[in-house]
Amino acid sequence: MAAALALGLGLGACDDGGGAADDPAVTRIPARPAQRSGDAAAGWDFLRYGDYVGSGVPYEIFAAFFASSPPPNRLDREGDGATVPYSFNVFETPTGVKVAGGVNCFGCHASRLDGAFVVGLGNAFSDFTAAELTDQAPLVQGVVEGRYGEGSPEAEAYAVFARGALAAEARSLLPFRGVNPAFMFEESVAAHRTADLGWSEEPVFAIDAGPIGSDVPAWWLLKKKNALYYNGMGRGDFARLIEQISVVATYGSAQTEAFDAHFGDVLAFIMAIEPPAYPEPVDSALAARGEGVFEGSCSACHGTYGEGGEYPNLLVGVERVGTDAAYADRMLATGLIGWYAASWYAEGTEVAPARAYVAPPLDGVWATAPYLHNGSVPTLAALLDSSRRPTYWRRDFGDTTYDHAAVGWPYTVESGPVDVSTYDTTQLGYGNGGHTFGDALSADDRRALLEYLKTL
Repeated sequence: MAAALALGLGLGACDDGGGAADDPAVTRIPARPAQRSGDAAAGWDFLRYGDYVGSGVPYEIFAAFFASSPPPNRLDREGDGATVPYSFNVFETPTGVKVAGGVNCFGCHASRLDGAFVVGLGNAFSDFTAAELTDQAPLVQGVVEGRYGEGSPEAEAYAVFARGALAAEARSLLPFRGVNPAFMFEESVAAHRTADLGWSEEPVFAIDAGPIGSDVPAWWLLKKKNALYYNGMGRGDFARLIEQISVVATYGSAQTEAFDAHFGDVLAFIMAIEPPAYPEPVDSALAARGEGVFEGSCSACHGTYGEGGEYPNLLVGVERVGTDAAYADRMLATGLIGWYAASWYAEGTEVAPARAYVAPPLDGVWATAPYLHNGSVPTLAALLDSSRRPTYWRRDFGDTTYDHAAVGWPYTVESGPVDVSTYDTTQLGYGNGGHTFGDALSADDRRALLEYLKTL
């Protein structure tokens, strides 16, 4: 969840006096059912080595591209896994072909921060602005068929991967870097999947709108949440919901069922992740004052922290929070929701969307810039004071330049779009308005609140 989607929403909407129950735009998400048990260490191994991507490029061909310059081994993998980028796994397909397949879970849910690599942090460095696979696929296909033969198991493995990846890319290109089209990927590929995850060349539902990207939530927030996604959908068996990553390149439901047993372990690993501690000195006196500001203005929606802390799991209508509604509206309009309800993934889950956004837990909020569900606000300071939010802003996408004063990504203000490194808040789905509750605070209270948020 974007780290501060509704920070301070308690300024009237969720305060203890009015209460969420008294505001029809604020509802409580029902408690989640008991989740699968699992072994976190086994889940870590399966995430790094498992076949949940489904298929990929024959390993010999993929590895040749990195033979002279191996990528950093960020996941501490052994064997062939150490030779490929961390966003790819090496595994065997059901037909026995060794492939490198991606993007795996870490492609979105691991990132760089202040010079460190953080597993579970949403990837704010991704770039989905160019059709790279579309340009490269014919060349790779020719290489695979030339080496192994047309109709070979290796050629089939690549075809299974490429058809899904190409479908995903074709309708998921975004206008600038740093945002993620995960739901657009799934929508684009699910439109070519039958209910049992077989492939259909003809679309099984229509896609009538363009893509909208979002920020990637931190995994460590999952342990507190009753719904997986920004708009309150994704309830029930979290392990089954997470398995949707396989929709792009699975051979079908038989393969997906085979690795289903591992996702209890995967969920156990995710639930065990803790946020990184703030690495710089904190003004303890100022933070103590900020805690009082937080408890009086923010905690009713975002919960309390420390021993005995509680998180209320509130869903806030867009008419109340005021943030960009395009993402929520898109999920209400897509044929993906109906497809999902009839698909293999639906067992034990529910994905009914709402025209609302979840007020998220704020554990590790300092590390999760940019803010709001669409990543449109670069720093916490700008989130707490809407007058400081830039219309066009530009990052250098370096990982060692975090702004600890404003808490977030350093940026420059632009007069208009320059290139794909410029975030343009005038585009549909990327507005930085709404969530103006922090504006009611004094400058001193905002400064104290910002210091307290570093400690969560």
